[in-house]
Amino acid sequence: MRNILIAAGFAVLAVPVIAGHHEEAEAEDPAAVWQRDMVDYGNHAYAGRQRAILKIDDAVYLDEGETAWLARHEDSRTHFLWTLEEPAAFVLSISYDGETAPMLVPGTTEADDLIRAAVASMGVDVPGLGLEYDMLRYHETHESYDIEPGVELTAHQAQLRPGVTGLRATVFNQNHPAAANFEGLRFYDYNPELVIEAAFTPLEEFAPEVFQTSRGWYKEFHHVGNATFSVGGETLEMPLYGFTTDPDEVTDMSAFFTDAGAGHETYGVGRYLDVELEAGSFPPATVTLDFNYAYNPNCARSSYYNCPYAEYDIPVAIRAGEMIPEGDGAAH
Repeated sequence: MRNILIAAGFAVLAVPVIAGHHEEAEAEDPAAVWQRDMVDYGNHAYAGRQRAILKIDDAVYLDEGETAWLARHEDSRTHFLWTLEEPAAFVLSISYDGETAPMLVPGTTEADDLIRAAVASMGVDVPGLGLEYDMLRYHETHESYDIEPGVELTAHQAQLRPGVTGLRATVFNQNHPAAANFEGLRFYDYNPELVIEAAFTPLEEFAPEVFQTSRGWYKEFHHVGNATFSVGGETLEMPLYGFTTDPDEVTDMSAFFTDAGAGHETYGVGRYLDVELEAGSFPPATVTLDFNYAYNPNCARSSYYNCPYAEYDIPVAIRAGEMIPEGDGAAH
């Protein structure tokens, strides 16, 4: 459930950490695959890639009909900040009308002042752009606008609360010191004993369930079934969630959980674990729960995300996967 591309639509977490194995890597040592797919790529996603989490200058969430203005702020680096009230000077503004994200750039001519930036997941076409739009250095992929060298704006749909879809506009700065100073995520050593084959029981009807989020909002997921397994002498029935109410559309499921190490070894508000399925294979008789791929929500290191809090507690320590960030000794 991790993706940062605009075309992802309703992305849960918006982080591109691979939560599974490469097909060509089936014969490889599982620990080596995990090192590459989880640890190495996870660190790259946080600080190395163009749209890395720690390169975010600011992000804003807009309801339909709302507008945000991006203003420049100078500190130890070039910094951009969103505001919901029009400032005296701004770099650009972006609105959300439910279908598109109109963007206004000061100083453009009357013919050029409103540019329809498509929300790509809705398939809205963008008109052909001429030289008059060069000030935006518009990407032909329709995925972002270059504000200035090294600084780009992206926008995509996001669930703001149950039944309500809004817009999330994010500014990425390639010179962000948080990315430059990043020392890496913390992980337990690979633990083959926490790769567990669990029995899976689907629900006859997918029940909607609402979670509180890190921004004080709420998000809705659909409880699609339960994984039954034993660990540390405990027999557990862990709920798995998806986005859809249609069993034929279930291609991945996620668990949100805490464990006995929460708050001192693992992140206090919980970790996530994804289970990928082949299209049309739902419901599976069993699912593989590889806790080495358990990861922290983005809000463990960034305030710019809207992460659901875990509600299911595993009463034993799950010493596999991502650990609590350095210096974070208590639940948030």
